[in-house]
Amino acid sequence: MKTPKEHKEQRAVLTWLRNRGYFVYAIPNHKEQRAYEGAVSGMPDLQVVLEGGKVVWIEMKRSKGGRLSDKQKIVHAHLRRLGHTVIVGLGAKDAVEQFKDFTS
Repeated sequence: MKTPKEHKEQRAVLTWLRNRGYFVYAIPNHKEQRAYEGAVSGMPDLQVVLEGGKVVWIEMKRSKGGRLSDKQKIVHAHLRRLGHTVIVGLGAKDAVEQFKDFTS
């Protein structure tokens, strides 16, 4: 069985979160968007804003073979220093489980 592509896994997580009423949106990560729209390389794929203003960032990776870039590691460390939670999901199932663990 083939490992699903990252964007397919991200869509599954986005759908799961929205179906449960979470305010979530995707961060533009394509090279063209970063250059012209002010996005920052290394930002996680999704941002979820919880009650009380807590922020959870979700970085999606393929369930097999996915790894963080050096830029992503730097950005994630900065977000954590700001008090935000960063989840690195190895596939949709892993991302959802980590999110559920954090919010329970």
